[in-house]
Amino acid sequence: MECLIDGRRGEVFSQSFLLGETVTARTEASVRTPQDVVVEYGTSGAPTTFVGDGAERYRDLFSLMAWVTLAPVTDSWLRAGVTLGNVTEASDVQPLYLREADAVANFTTRKA
Repeated sequence: MECLIDGRRGEVFSQSFLLGETVTARTEASVRTPQDVVVEYGTSGAPTTFVGDGAERYRDLFSLMAWVTLAPVTDSWLRAGVTLGNVTEASDVQPLYLREADAVANFTTRKA
């Protein structure tokens, strides 16, 4: 499973997971272009499910790979997790920063 969050700026936040009895991270979280994702999966032919709003935003590009399934964006997976007792306390959630904030990236200074 490839999780893709729309990172704006023509990028996605991406991480791959192997699904079995447990969920195991296959890759580290990273910032990539949708084209980089296509290069990685474009010739593999391995059935893969893309999830997240990044998969939805670049649906036209990712749907060209016949072996990729694009899961609909929904909150049903959240409800299923809560039903199964898989919840995390809000105070335990830690942000993962993969790039500078837009405000920092767009900040410029004038020379006096």
